Amino acid sequence: MLKYQIVIGLEIHCQMRTKQKLFSPALFEQGPPNIHVDWFDAALPGSLPVLNPEAVHLATRAGLCLGAKIHSKSHFDRKHYFYPDLPSGYQITQYFSPFAKGGSLVIDGRRIGIEQIQIEQDSGKTITQDGQYIDLNRNGLGVLEIVTKPELHSKEETIQFLKRMQHLLWYNQIIPPEMDEGAFRSDVNISIKRPEQGLQNRVELKHIVKFSSIEKAIEYETQRQISLLENNQTVEQETRGFDLKTGKTYRLRSKEEMEDYNYIPDADVPPLLVSQDYISHIQSQMPEPLKEREERLLSLGLTEGQVQQLVNEPGLSEYFEKSLIKNVEPQRAFNWITIDLQGNLKHQQTILDCDLAPVQLGKLLLLIQDKKVSQLQAKKVLQIMMTEHKDPWTIVQEQGWVQEQSEEKLESICKQVIEMHPSLVKEIQNGKHKAIPFLVGQVMKQTKGSADPVKTREYLTKLLIK
Repeated sequence: MLKYQIVIGLEIHCQMRTKQKLFSPALFEQGPPNIHVDWFDAALPGSLPVLNPEAVHLATRAGLCLGAKIHSKSHFDRKHYFYPDLPSGYQITQYFSPFAKGGSLVIDGRRIGIEQIQIEQDSGKTITQDGQYIDLNRNGLGVLEIVTKPELHSKEETIQFLKRMQHLLWYNQIIPPEMDEGAFRSDVNISIKRPEQGLQNRVELKHIVKFSSIEKAIEYETQRQISLLENNQTVEQETRGFDLKTGKTYRLRSKEEMEDYNYIPDADVPPLLVSQDYISHIQSQMPEPLKEREERLLSLGLTEGQVQQLVNEPGLSEYFEKSLIKNVEPQRAFNWITIDLQGNLKHQQTILDCDLAPVQLGKLLLLIQDKKVSQLQAKKVLQIMMTEHKDPWTIVQEQGWVQEQSEEKLESICKQVIEMHPSLVKEIQNGKHKAIPFLVGQVMKQTKGSADPVKTREYLTKLLIK
């Protein structure tokens, strides 16, 4: 029986992939410091917030994919605290009436509950390099805060949950696939308890970005709290940071309660009303549930690793499935897409940039399966298809690459090659079979690659080894 139980809850902050900020028309783009800053972002007097409807759309998608109850009416509140990179002195968030509540995410067959989902602003950045500077480009970006129930019990489980959450949000086009540092970060709340006792005070580890850092922070903080309990000391309820260099957590402040932030309703932002028709409309635009897609891909005979490779890149699983025309073998399609096709894409291009229609690739794969073109020549056909956009069968015919189907003709060519290399033939007949691939290559050369290399080896072996 475990002497101590770890109880972990998360507050996940992720920037939504909107074109503009949450309450201002400033662009959500990278650039030099302070070039994407509107009057409202800089808290200039008289500037007012205007809610970005795109953020509401993405928050609705998040609620739907997590199975949360989206409230027909939610409100925005001001959370007051002072930081140099928060010029207004408050953050617009949803404390009293969040956008959605409930929902869950399953990992390893265990359902981890979601407490609530809220829409809020991000803060700016304080840059401490050659002095101290403020960059407000990030200030006001739309952020989803997803608060879990305290139902995680290890660092491994926590990392698995976070990775699954990030993947789910990306898959549903709520967050971008490649996020800047800090665009997906977590506050980790940790409590330790003995099985027969209640929870001790919780400690919040603030704004940890990388999964590796979260794992190390949980490991250290867990041991720190256990050590305190072993020495009959009290775990203080507080907020701590994590020092990546030392691998230790350090005290930031005592844990704030609601009163410390002086939450008040934001009178400048009207209540957010979301109708059932609006939710149903967005539901109709959602992609197939991630779990269902993974199970269908597994049913095609792919491995778990192959399925994850397909669903982890935008557009890759869709391309794969569209290439499965007629009786194309799924394993063959996977190999050609992930090795040959992606290998022929230019540097930094993804499958979304590929001009070759998946149906055309499927036609090429059928030619290989029907033994109308060899694997070797098919690779050359693919290269031509990606530049000239011709039908694969047309290319095969134009280039004279139709695979030799006549067994008599193939056997005749094999005999010719054997006669041309008497010394190698003698070596092979004396047991040195390593020379056979060379003869296979000579046959392929004479047939301009149209011979089936497997059949060619079979014929050569039959003729030479009796």
